[in-house]
Amino acid sequence: TEIALGEGGAPAGVLVVPGAAQWPAPSPVEMDIGGGVIKVLSYHEPTTVYVPFKVADNARPGQVTVPLTVLFQACDDRQCFAPDERALAVTFAVGASS
Repeated sequence: TEIALGEGGAPAGVLVVPGAAQWPAPSPVEMDIGGGVIKVLSYHEPTTVYVPFKVADNARPGQVTVPLTVLFQACDDRQCFAPDERALAVTFAVGASS
């Protein structure tokens, strides 16, 4: 699973660092996809990932939307599906600098 900056990138004045995201510990899972039982690491439930960003002192106040893309591969105990991705957007307010 991976998080990347989405199409269009971050707005001016916002630095996003997806490569430094803080992930929870995955759980080990045993699965057999035809070649014997293997252990893989997996997330089972909705998972919260913290992606660091910094807003510059001179960023324009107002609503800011940062596009992100989550790349993942879903599996169950017998098969893995083709890798997939989902686009999402994180919106937050930038206040005026004092």
